[in-house]
Amino acid sequence: MSTLHTVQSSKLFDSKKAEEFARENFYVLSDDIFSAPNTLPLLHRPRSSYIHCIDDRHPRNILGIPVPGAVLSFNASFIASLEKIEKEIGQILYSSPFTIMAVEEMLGPPSYHSDQSRAKNPDNLPCQGCGHAFGAVDRPEEYFLSEDMANILVDYIKSLPEKGVRPLLYEGGHEKARAVFIITNPHLSMHHQSSDGSDHAYIYHQYWHMELIDRLARRLSIVLKNLSRGKLDEENLAKVTKEVASKQLDSTVTHLGADRLPRFILGGSTAEDFEFKMVARQS
Repeated sequence: MSTLHTVQSSKLFDSKKAEEFARENFYVLSDDIFSAPNTLPLLHRPRSSYIHCIDDRHPRNILGIPVPGAVLSFNASFIASLEKIEKEIGQILYSSPFTIMAVEEMLGPPSYHSDQSRAKNPDNLPCQGCGHAFGAVDRPEEYFLSEDMANILVDYIKSLPEKGVRPLLYEGGHEKARAVFIITNPHLSMHHQSSDGSDHAYIYHQYWHMELIDRLARRLSIVLKNLSRGKLDEENLAKVTKEVASKQLDSTVTHLGADRLPRFILGGSTAEDFEFKMVARQS
């Protein structure tokens, strides 16, 4: 498990330094993202690496949308939310295969990562260096997953390299992490590292994370509506999955120690509209 190294408080970003980092490292996402209503262009097929993890070690040369655990995390979030919904409606839907299929159909073979040190051990899971994806199967109760569902995810993750879907391998630890940036502007994203590599940040694209959950819920609800005899509803599936995904992210952030980092929002509504603000620290 990758854990956050102790960072001297003097090296953490204050509001001025964070805004400088944001202005130096933000970029405009490709207009192609908005060209289709129900999918994203997979600019890096066969791996959908246009969607990557929020990890501060993510390299500058791979652009895109950062969400917790990359594409792999959508499986954990939907499988967990559907388990919850199944209990509420009193019906088992055997939904995990449909979830995995829907994610792959919509986003392509899942992007995910590990790191150089953990990849050396053949006994480790291919996602062992990702605090979010590995956390879901290592501590399933924190991610609202039953042991059975966690085991299904483990088997799926183990199968990915055999299918040629290999993890991106990050280097080093988290000792250079200075802040967390939350992006709510659909047109913008950010590099996770400064140009000289001296400063890193966790980058979370909240807008696209929630938007993709909506789109996947739409797709899954069509498949599962008949199986649930009309009891599964798209709006409720999206709502529950967003709640679950947010709590899963909180678990990862706390486990890594990233909750100690200052948080900032990169907002606005257009590519030319740049809004920046600090998030008040919660006690």
